[in-house]
Amino acid sequence: ELRLALAHEFQTLAGLRHPNIISVLDYGFDENGQPFFTMSYLENAQTILAAANGRSVPEKVALLIQMLEALAYLHRRGILHRDLKPDNVLVVGDTVRVLDFGLAAAKEQATESVGSWFYMAPELLQGEAATEASDLYSAGVLAYQLFAHDHPFDIHAADVIGEILEGEPDWGKLQVGEALTAVVAKLLAKNPHQRYQSAAEAIAAFSKATNQSSPHESLAIRESYLQAAQFVGREVELSQLLTALQAGQGSIWLIGGESGVGKSRLLDELRIRALVSGWRVFTGQAVADGGMPYQLWRQIAQQLMLDSTISDLEVGILSQIAAATSSMLKRHIPELPPLHGAAAHQRLVLTLSTVLQRQTQPTLLLLEDLQWAREGLAPLEQLAKVIQQTANVVIVGTYRQDEYPTLPTELAGTQLLLLERLDETHIASLCQAMLGKKATTPQLVSLLTQETEGNTFFIVEVMHTLAAETGKLRDIGTMSLPSSILTSGMQHLLRRRLEKVPQADRWLLQLTAVYGRQLDLNLLATLAPPGQLDPWLQRSAESAIFAVRDDQWLFTHDKLRETIIANLDHDTLQQRHRQVAEAIEQVYANDKDYFQKLLEHWHHAGNIDKEMHYLNPVAKSLIEITADYHHASKLLARGLQRLQPHDERRTQLLNWQAQLHTLQGNYPVARSFVNQAQEMAHKFNDQYGMAASLHTLGRIAYLQGDYEQSRSYHEQSLAIHQAIGDQPGIANDLNNLGNATYYLKQYDQARAYHEQSLAIRQAINDQAGIANSLNNLGIIAYLQDDLNIAQVYHHQSLIIRQQIGELYGIASSLNNLGMVAYKLSNFEQARDFYQESLLIRQDIGEQIGIAICSTNLGFAYHKLHDKRARSTLQQALLIARPIKAIPLILEILAGFAWFYLDDGKVTEAASLVSFVRQHPLYHAEVMMWLAGFDEQIAEKEAGLAKQQDGQKQAQAAELDAVIQQLLKESLT
Repeated sequence: ELRLALAHEFQTLAGLRHPNIISVLDYGFDENGQPFFTMSYLENAQTILAAANGRSVPEKVALLIQMLEALAYLHRRGILHRDLKPDNVLVVGDTVRVLDFGLAAAKEQATESVGSWFYMAPELLQGEAATEASDLYSAGVLAYQLFAHDHPFDIHAADVIGEILEGEPDWGKLQVGEALTAVVAKLLAKNPHQRYQSAAEAIAAFSKATNQSSPHESLAIRESYLQAAQFVGREVELSQLLTALQAGQGSIWLIGGESGVGKSRLLDELRIRALVSGWRVFTGQAVADGGMPYQLWRQIAQQLMLDSTISDLEVGILSQIAAATSSMLKRHIPELPPLHGAAAHQRLVLTLSTVLQRQTQPTLLLLEDLQWAREGLAPLEQLAKVIQQTANVVIVGTYRQDEYPTLPTELAGTQLLLLERLDETHIASLCQAMLGKKATTPQLVSLLTQETEGNTFFIVEVMHTLAAETGKLRDIGTMSLPSSILTSGMQHLLRRRLEKVPQADRWLLQLTAVYGRQLDLNLLATLAPPGQLDPWLQRSAESAIFAVRDDQWLFTHDKLRETIIANLDHDTLQQRHRQVAEAIEQVYANDKDYFQKLLEHWHHAGNIDKEMHYLNPVAKSLIEITADYHHASKLLARGLQRLQPHDERRTQLLNWQAQLHTLQGNYPVARSFVNQAQEMAHKFNDQYGMAASLHTLGRIAYLQGDYEQSRSYHEQSLAIHQAIGDQPGIANDLNNLGNATYYLKQYDQARAYHEQSLAIRQAINDQAGIANSLNNLGIIAYLQDDLNIAQVYHHQSLIIRQQIGELYGIASSLNNLGMVAYKLSNFEQARDFYQESLLIRQDIGEQIGIAICSTNLGFAYHKLHDKRARSTLQQALLIARPIKAIPLILEILAGFAWFYLDDGKVTEAASLVSFVRQHPLYHAEVMMWLAGFDEQIAEKEAGLAKQQDGQKQAQAAELDAVIQQLLKESLT
């Protein structure tokens, strides 16, 4: 019961946003079921009775009116406080804050008499249900105490309840005049029907009694009704998501819809429900332009790093995208050797996925604006592969359907919810939550339906406009409604609202909009005049331009930010971008995480030199770390367009374009860029540019199987790197030369190149490079049958790769160790290595790697007479066939030949082996798998004759037909 009561209080508090009600910043239950909540700290707060001492009667009335404003807000939302007393009404300065909703309840649930006896209405003491009138009675007791400095009844009497039920207060103690005394008396009426029937009526009565006009409806109060209105129209979607939380199985949900349709509001409601059910909730927000790498996951990574079960290696990996310090985490954060390209990207993605999969406490991830996530989608893609085997993680992401309609198909394994606009019934419910039942007229609902077509954001903005014309929300229902509001469009409506922002506040608002949706208070502190930031934030929050979510200030809606930017003329916009860029350089000097932001701001500021200064490191990061090739290409193309044709800075940009297209397999495009880069490099005698061009040409030749040409290019690149003393470049060239000569079967020369590369990488402490060189030396030793040396090299490579978390490399080393063990006839050890490698390949999702490991594992199973051999090779064939991995397919066919032989199908076995041997891509690994095959087939009865029959059949066969027949037989 206590847990339910606490959960109810948390849920109530979470949805309340009013200047006279305390705000809760965070809440929930920890993994041990212990409740917690964090609320705004009220410094130097006093109870309303203590704060009233020494104040004049009008000042006391002002405090009471603020308390009644809070009650009006609660009652409008269908909530009764039920425990109003001095300790629950605090004052800081001149502002009243109502708190402690432990006994609060929705009207339909308020059937028990609860609260503090001395402040309970008579009907509650007699067992009747609580109403708005019973809360107003408690307010009357407080009002009496403020004026009389005493309780209205003798609370020391033997029969206290009798005093409250039948006694009459001493009205003479009030000494505030007949009019105010009458207001207090009406609040304290024994019969609830004789009291004021609403807090608004009581406010009006206090104002009239003191000859004051009714208090002006502040922007803050108006926004509290508009922004925290009852959740309507998404009950079905919320029910589906809550069911997912209760399912005991992980899942990923996408919520699509247009901007303003209510996606964020649905997430807010889900967050509340999840927290009160004991879930941890982590949030991530993607941004439109110039965000940091993996922006979506930065805050989540920081929270995951606080988990005590996370390893030092995982902390080091996540620290690359999370702003955390050793003192914050109370542990050492290791500095990891850098990885490049896909390896770095995979290491981070797999680490995020692995740490999330290990969560023991139910964890909900809320990810917003996935249409802007770019490289941030990769962890989601990885999690989608394993989410159904993950019991404690549910992920819900929102996206703008009109901007990224293909997202659900690209994220296979996710479930989709599309939010439509609200219908007329739900619009009416929303209006009632904002305005009250009386003000929600059919004409108003009809106007909103016609003008907004049910877009929630549009509805709220129309209410802003109407309230601005009437002065008060509750008067909207009585005004003469216009026939149309949005004749000039929503942008016009938003501009009108922003025009009400004080002129002095606008320039800082413009800078904030240019920076992004989330506010950076460190940055704003350098931009705002001394002492002005906090008041400016408060004014903007009261105008519903900013809000705080998860202790982070942000624009209430991105449409507001977009409108501010759209209203700036070209010169002003450039100036604002320049100011923001200069501030970032001042606050975050040389912080690489901000380079993408700086690139965008200097681009929009029109400063080409600054743009080029940041473009190269950003391109390097996108290509070598996040593997975001599409975005890198887009930025580089923009940069090339900005530079003059004969600007020597073009060389490096062209080389980056060539490199990223090479990595994507677009070799003709890559050659085009590299040829242009070579021409520029020759013109300006740019040795670095020339070496980079030759390196890329060498890679293209290598990947296309022209190993002689590859060696030639790398020899030229090596000569330049040696001349300019570029040690990392020398090491890479030697490594590439080793790879090319390896395929030319010049193993001694290949080994010499790799040994030289290894020596340099050890000297410059390039750990990833060292592991790579050791791996290559192991492969050469293996091919030269120096198996013990091969085993040592691969083991050393594996240790380093495990230390730096290079998952792709770990899988490769494990597979290579398996091959060595297989060749040493240690088939059980080979099987174990292959199985471990396969698990990693499956986590990474690298199809060719899965096929290679499955092939090797299938042969190990065959040697161990394990029945899984056939199904494993079949799976390898199903993967290898669509990606046309012909050399690997030939290895798999060799395995099926052994199966034929095991089944006594000698002719079929001989036919398949003959076919494989006649194929132009027949290679050494196939020969290894077929070792001993001819001897065994000869031992079979009539084996030689059948072998000749099989060879004749093989001559007419085609590869795809052979594969199709094998799969058909296997499936049968």
